[in-house]
Amino acid sequence: GSCRCLQLTEEVSTLCRALGVRTRDVALLSRALGVCGLRLNSLRENDEIQMTSHSVNPEGPVLFTLVSQFADVFGGMARELKRGGRSVAMLYTGGLPDSSIYDFAASDFDELINYEQVLKPTPRAELPSLAVLFREAEKLERGYNIRMMEIIRADRHLGQAYVTGADMPVSHFARRFDYTQSVDLCVRLIRYFVQLLDRLRPSVIITAPADAARLILTAIAEVRGIPTRVPGPNYSNTGFQWRVNRFFWPGGLVQAYQNELASLEKQPPIKLTAVGVSDSDRTEYARLAIRDGMSFTAPMGSIYRLLKRKAGDIIKKRQRGYGGYYIGEAVTRILSMWWIRRRLMRMRPLLVELPGDQPYVFFPLVVEPETTLQCEAPMSDNQLCLIDWLAKTVPPGWKVVVKEHPGFTYPRPRFFWEQIERYPNVEIAAIYESGEQLAQRARVVTVINGTLGMQAASAGIPVLAFSPYWWGHFLPHVVYASSYEETANCLRFLAEDANLPAMEDRLRCGEALVKALDANSFDLVDPRILEEKALGEPTPIADIENIVLSLLQSLDGPTGDPSIPFQHTVQHDRDTLYAGAGI
Repeated sequence: GSCRCLQLTEEVSTLCRALGVRTRDVALLSRALGVCGLRLNSLRENDEIQMTSHSVNPEGPVLFTLVSQFADVFGGMARELKRGGRSVAMLYTGGLPDSSIYDFAASDFDELINYEQVLKPTPRAELPSLAVLFREAEKLERGYNIRMMEIIRADRHLGQAYVTGADMPVSHFARRFDYTQSVDLCVRLIRYFVQLLDRLRPSVIITAPADAARLILTAIAEVRGIPTRVPGPNYSNTGFQWRVNRFFWPGGLVQAYQNELASLEKQPPIKLTAVGVSDSDRTEYARLAIRDGMSFTAPMGSIYRLLKRKAGDIIKKRQRGYGGYYIGEAVTRILSMWWIRRRLMRMRPLLVELPGDQPYVFFPLVVEPETTLQCEAPMSDNQLCLIDWLAKTVPPGWKVVVKEHPGFTYPRPRFFWEQIERYPNVEIAAIYESGEQLAQRARVVTVINGTLGMQAASAGIPVLAFSPYWWGHFLPHVVYASSYEETANCLRFLAEDANLPAMEDRLRCGEALVKALDANSFDLVDPRILEEKALGEPTPIADIENIVLSLLQSLDGPTGDPSIPFQHTVQHDRDTLYAGAGI
């Protein structure tokens, strides 16, 4: 009862004072654990799932999961690792990359593991009873820290019905599964990967958690303490970097930020320098990309490439077990995207008509479906809901400016834009307008994740983030909202400049974070690797050696992997910040 709650509160406060820990940090940690879905009772002794301790096996094989855009790199890495005495295995579904096209050969790997059979749906007549199936799913959720529904909805095929911000076709793969069969698939994938990891005991898993199978594999690896690494470009897109968890955090980010901030605090006041391409370059790139996509010949070229690929599948008898769309629906999408681009280019620019003294909150949309939204920020993937919160909580006289992403891949549903246009205090910016200029004029920039929010935060602009895993939470002028009420409180707080640190401090922290995001990365002889597209030619040996060396080095020491949100809040005194925001 209430007396016991008061007693526990006193005990927590006493313990915090003894350990020198702030109670607010404990509250943030508690909330973070809830956001992550960590179930502290999952290790109970009477649980039927035995969660035995698994120590990392440094001598175990390096386990790759096939990521087609890195086929050339993975082939070179496998050969380099084997030369160094390491065993390598490849986990894949469907076919392997064609060795006549890519620098990839089956002989590069000690073991090839195809889990295609696991992805086939169980016939409805052979499914266990619903009570048995869902009881087993609940046990596995508790035992392996997996939220089954988050896995399903993060998969662009199984979770297509949960995508609210894109009008996308249903794939061959998705049509074979109903809801019960989707849950059954997740149960079978968990069992399969548990047995696989028991057998292989890998030293590291190189993957990209972007579908149900790889998300489940990553989650089980995290529970067992097996490192996972995701290859890709650094923040500035100038070098190669390893990401260290399912939220794509750069390795060593926490320590790198601490070091950069300590270094900058010893210097005189600074002015942030532009990182990456300039604003004019970005705007011109978006304009040219949209213009090229709206020409009369653009859809014909896309349809030709589609038919050529489909014909190749038929001739070579390639079976696409995961994914695959019907030709008619794919052609319809190509034509609808072409028409939408032509229509969007006719929109009048908002910046020209918006009064210079008009305060507004800027919300740049995120591409859907996309890994950065569905996998990295599953708790905030309903962008229409977030816009609704903002429209109903901005201060009187303020507006909300919404802008489509220039690289959108699927049209938004009709109701999406109709609902946004109904709000009297919401404006829609033209797709070709400069997102950077809109952010500079905004009183607050609101983001889920993405680089535009990082640019705004590093320039000292207050930012409200809807994802607890967004990199910008290091900064003292960034707050996080997970509900309607928190959104209202955060906007009220950020609207008052007196609540925010001095601009000099914001810029210093912003520059420290930008530098930290690029730390632990290195330049490449062939920077085309950063385009994340297989080139069909050998990767320079110097690049392969550096990539393998950086991988092994990342396994030797702590990475600063923030497995829970707000782990980094010890860097700043955020008591006042969160108290003022009512969080």
